Amino acid sequence: MSDRPSIVVLTPLKSDAWILRRFLEVTSVFADLIIVADQGSTDGGLEMCREFEKVVVIDNSSSDYDEASRQEMLIATARRLVPLPRILMALDSDEVLTADSMDSPDWQRMLSAAPGTTIYCEKPNLFLSPAMSERRPLDFLGAFIDDGTTEHQAKRVHSPRLPAPSGGPTLVLEGVKFLHYALVRPEAQKAKIRMYAVLENLMGTKSAYWRRRYYWSHRVLKPLGPVQPTPREWFEGWETRGIDMSAIEDIQPYWQDLATLDLLIRHGSRRFWFDDIWHKDWKRFLAEHPRNGRVHPPPWPFLMALDAAHSMLETAASVRQRMRTPND
Repeated sequence: MSDRPSIVVLTPLKSDAWILRRFLEVTSVFADLIIVADQGSTDGGLEMCREFEKVVVIDNSSSDYDEASRQEMLIATARRLVPLPRILMALDSDEVLTADSMDSPDWQRMLSAAPGTTIYCEKPNLFLSPAMSERRPLDFLGAFIDDGTTEHQAKRVHSPRLPAPSGGPTLVLEGVKFLHYALVRPEAQKAKIRMYAVLENLMGTKSAYWRRRYYWSHRVLKPLGPVQPTPREWFEGWETRGIDMSAIEDIQPYWQDLATLDLLIRHGSRRFWFDDIWHKDWKRFLAEHPRNGRVHPPPWPFLMALDAAHSMLETAASVRQRMRTPND
């Protein structure tokens, strides 16, 4: 490949102004174009996007949650606006490249990779504050060296963000990392998990059994990897450019909880009694954010019995996992 490929970042947006400026400041350094698909942001994020010359905003006018159509829209826009060679990166606004990534030999490996190559990286979770990080496997689909023809196999929820052709070439890049800021706002992460549980109930994409297990509130902040002090080199290069990497704005209510409340009212709260969303006082939340309709939480004996059954289920699953894992 003789020409350096253009880097096109594809980003969904819905009222993420709390992190958006940091994301755009960092991403504008390495990206040639940032395509933002906005779905009705009301917090000033659109105005923020207009401050950055590399940003193109497209309108995701759908009122439904549909990752597949959103991703297809972003990829199609990139292919229309930017000629080959190009690299597609699909990043949420709370996923920020580490400052040392571009100096890594792996960054050059990515730039010189053949079309059709999928790129996997690490996406460490900043854990409760930017000072600590939960380290993750190198399994984040961070980029696709676009060949212009591979179709994206998308799903409505928890979809792969980029094309990943079966049997195609892959690169695993240890030196390229994307910091995930979601867990620095633990209550916001709980709101997101509640919303996903309700959405998957409505979509029929998971049974009640698997929704309980997948979206169990006690698991939201349980680390899945080692928690370590965040290396300074992940921040320093950006901070020397004047980018604030540590300040966290946590303004409530979260849009995910407002969306969940609307769904509880629209579809009837009893439909969701088996979902683990009732640790939030929805009746009080409705009083604080009035809508036409009511919320009927499950009776407390029902909730206690359900929680006890769930705890027994998790204990049994943990025992089975230990029995399957050979001793060292």
